[in-house]
Amino acid sequence: MLSAWLHAAALDHREIADLINWLENTDDPVPRRILATHPAADKAASLAIVTHLDKAAERTTSGVKRYLVLAVSSLASRDGRALIGNRHSDRINLVEHIQQSGTIYVLADETQIDSCRPLLGLFIDEVYAAAQAVALRSGRKRLDVPFVGIHDELRYGPPVPRLPYVANTGRKFNLLPIYAVQGSGQEVEAYGDEATALRAAAGVTIIGGLDIDSAPELSDRAGLVPVVTASRSTADAGESIQVQNVLTTADQQRLKDGESVVSVRGLSPFLARTDSYRAKRRRRRRIDAEAAQVQRRVDRENRRTTAWHTAATAAGDALSGFSDPTGGDQ
Repeated sequence: MLSAWLHAAALDHREIADLINWLENTDDPVPRRILATHPAADKAASLAIVTHLDKAAERTTSGVKRYLVLAVSSLASRDGRALIGNRHSDRINLVEHIQQSGTIYVLADETQIDSCRPLLGLFIDEVYAAAQAVALRSGRKRLDVPFVGIHDELRYGPPVPRLPYVANTGRKFNLLPIYAVQGSGQEVEAYGDEATALRAAAGVTIIGGLDIDSAPELSDRAGLVPVVTASRSTADAGESIQVQNVLTTADQQRLKDGESVVSVRGLSPFLARTDSYRAKRRRRRRIDAEAAQVQRRVDRENRRTTAWHTAATAAGDALSGFSDPTGGDQ
């Protein structure tokens, strides 16, 4: 149903506000008219509207409306509508941006991300879809320069709905996702049954510290090693061989800052140490400069958004003081 409305809105160059109006008045004939008369309309979309908003099936229609409200709530929220903009807003051409090896930052304030989370997920999926489209247009059906998606705080940050799909099929297009979670349990929370496929697709996994869910698996994969143990008694001395775990859970618990267990597909897990990026002056200066540039852009956008909200509130307060000659409030 939502897909049909979005299809109609795109065909007739409508705004998100129009779609919200259609939700408020599901009997609005405009989307039906667009789908019935536009030459590029998909007949399946028209059929979806007729089927799901059938007055003869009131209980079914009521359920459809509830789900539509949940689906559109992100688009209808103030933050969501500000993020979407309108057809006259500045746009980014994702295909050109990817062809030019550009960088896209998807940042969300923790106080606002809940209302925009589905919308951010749609945008991130669109970025991956654009990268795959660029790859398919090339002669080798593969990007010459890898497209790397880095997702921090996967569970509570901007969502990546298609990550299991990208992780399993993206390698042939040179799409390389990298994601971070606080523990393997967060993969299950975010993706449910697909978490296993997501974890299996990871070519390299870096575990910094003890992850109680994956610790036994890492110990099993590291295997066993024979250890010669000396024994002495009053009569004689001897040696025996004992078999012990190469990597115990206690070993993983004793990892210090910068130390980690690295699991590579096809290899046994091994210990590694990674220095902070601040250890290299040139790298530190480059990363700090880029972070400062992004922060300045974020601050500028926040000031603009705050000014817009202040102006809108002031306008609303001003209008609330007017009344018409008949005595009704305007």
